[in-house]
Amino acid sequence: MEEPNDIDRQERIEAYVDGTLGGEALRAFEAELAHDPGLRIDLEAERTLRATLQRSLELRFRDLVQQVSGQQERDASDGGTSEPPVIGVDRGRWKWWAAAASVAVLLGVGGLIMRFSGNADRMALAQVEGYTWQVRGDGSADAFNIAMTRARELVLEGKPGDAVAFLANLEATGCPEAERRWLLGAARLLSGDRTSAKLDLEFAGQAGCAVSPKAKALLEEL
Repeated sequence: MEEPNDIDRQERIEAYVDGTLGGEALRAFEAELAHDPGLRIDLEAERTLRATLQRSLELRFRDLVQQVSGQQERDASDGGTSEPPVIGVDRGRWKWWAAAASVAVLLGVGGLIMRFSGNADRMALAQVEGYTWQVRGDGSADAFNIAMTRARELVLEGKPGDAVAFLANLEATGCPEAERRWLLGAARLLSGDRTSAKLDLEFAGQAGCAVSPKAKALLEEL
């Protein structure tokens, strides 16, 4: 069984990767990172584990879609009348770049963190790194998820200004709109527009959605 201090250490690592560690707790953790090689190793191990799990889920989902698509094609070639597909697949337009890009970004994002100064910038990058959208075969919901994945990719490529322009043309309602405003706020923050970023993060933080705690944590650092 882990000792209490080990449990606390792991919880702080997970909170840091999630982007929910803020204020004095964040400053203390980063100070500890600076002189504790073991903590840095544990942090990278946590990130690698999450990237591996994410990749595993993406591959399983891709296999499922391919199996369903293959069965639909076999049914059509046999001349039979099949039931409405569980997952509609148009092979000519179906894209896997979102899943592949997510893994590539996770592997390369570490160096980007060093490009930005300040706790708010580092927290924004950590939050964007740890938040992903899944393609599930849900039509319009997929269009939003793919668009958000693309915007996330731009942020982690060091192009927050491009992400801002991209997100400005994206429409959403409810909690998806809160997610858009949070990501837009993070991108604006990394672009140097803290005034607009604050407005976006305040909206997302007051929405009462899953992303709201992240927006509030970023606001605390502004």
